Amino acid sequence: MKKLILLILLFVNIQFTLAQSEGGGSTKMQKKAAQKKEQQAKASAKAEEKGRKHHISIQSKDVKKRMKRNSKRYDHVASFDRRPNFIQRLFHRKKPTAY
Repeated sequence: MKKLILLILLFVNIQFTLAQSEGGGSTKMQKKAAQKKEQQAKASAKAEEKGRKHHISIQSKDVKKRMKRNSKRYDHVASFDRRPNFIQRLFHRKKPTAY
């Protein structure tokens, strides 16, 4: 009877260790999924860039000029809205006073 119990425990222990060793395959699947996700992100970025280039290429010369001028203007204005970083706020320059 004791031999039967020991045999069953040994068999269960072997199955348990085998099940744990098979868990290593999940990391391969996770890596593969991460690679697939990166590839999809690259493909979507490439498609977006291609669409943007196509959109610009079908515009007339005047529209391209207007788009370029407006993008520069809005980039310049947007730079004023940025909050200075912590160091710049902490050690800001003192404005000169008029005498």
